[in-house]
Amino acid sequence: MAERTLQLISAAAARPLRQTVLRSSLPASENVYPADDDDSSIHVGVLVADELVAIGSAFNEPQEVHGAATDWRVRGMAVLKSHRGTGLGADVLSGLLNEIGARGGRFVWANARTGVVGFYAKHGFSKQGNEFELPGIGPHFVVVTKLPGQENR
Repeated sequence: MAERTLQLISAAAARPLRQTVLRSSLPASENVYPADDDDSSIHVGVLVADELVAIGSAFNEPQEVHGAATDWRVRGMAVLKSHRGTGLGADVLSGLLNEIGARGGRFVWANARTGVVGFYAKHGFSKQGNEFELPGIGPHFVVVTKLPGQENR
């Protein structure tokens, strides 16, 4: 594989890949998340040969059960099909977690599609609660983790 570069990107740069990978059956307007363009939001992407092939976003958003100001939600994780299985998703998640930690985040959560819960588990997340359906998207679980060094805060 060609050299890959992980970098901060804009929400606008992430939206086309969100559309392609995550929400192709939904209108483009569904690819704009609340707080997407806020200064506090984080968007990272991986470029391979100058092509954006993997993305993820994070938002300072309290989780329903935990509900602390230091909660961050990861969403919009996507890797082009042609680049899956190459570690790019792990790179994106690591980049997001590093940025969240640098901003004082302690608790990280996501609504994970049922088929990728194992990916999150491999990176220290655990399931919370029962499977639920997101209309038009499919079955999900809430997954949660505390950042290393933040367990007792």
